[in-house]
Amino acid sequence: MRNAGQVASDSAIGSLEYAVGVLEVPLILVLGHDSCGAVRAAIDSQGDEAAPLPAHIQGLVDGIVPAVRKVWGSPDGPIDTAGIDAGFVGREHLRNTVGELLERSELISDAIAAGTLAVVGANYRLAEGRAETDIVVGRI
Repeated sequence: MRNAGQVASDSAIGSLEYAVGVLEVPLILVLGHDSCGAVRAAIDSQGDEAAPLPAHIQGLVDGIVPAVRKVWGSPDGPIDTAGIDAGFVGREHLRNTVGELLERSELISDAIAAGTLAVVGANYRLAEGRAETDIVVGRI
């Protein structure tokens, strides 16, 4: 059973482990982007009058809510959805996703420790057409 806060699915991690363990890829890129609808939905879901979401959308949003809460600075209660920066939430969610990947995959963590793999988290800037590196784990 998937934990509500769990970002990366078992099948996605399995695919990445195959790439690292069998194909010996040297780099995993976790790419977020600005103007993300899921990030906006996660922020909006924490407001006073948030409408219930369909189950699969709620499952997606649940993985982003910890980033919303961290950026807002409060673990519970409604937030001022207009007062929270979606870019900050997206970057925090990106870091959470990279951290979860390392935590949940011993194979990936071991490859980083062995110096054969790096994981890079970056944010794609849609208007500018470029990605900005946010976090690097391992040697590139």
